[in-house]
Amino acid sequence: MNDTLAAQLTAAGECPNGVGEAICNRVLYQSRVFVTPGFIFGSEGRNYIRISLCCNEEMLQEALDRITTTRTKQNQ
Repeated sequence: MNDTLAAQLTAAGECPNGVGEAICNRVLYQSRVFVTPGFIFGSEGRNYIRISLCCNEEMLQEALDRITTTRTKQNQ
């Protein structure tokens, strides 16, 4: 698999100060959506999270809706 194809299967986000693992745990336990902490890919990944895009659009939308709902409740 080449890097171009692999990039289309995941999305990565930068999380400053190494908080990626905490963000992943919060999303998992509060929104019931699994987001991968970057540190599992090596020490250079500790400031990142990774989201798999290997599912249909409906599942991606459901995950986004869950995360958005959780964030909205926290901001009230």
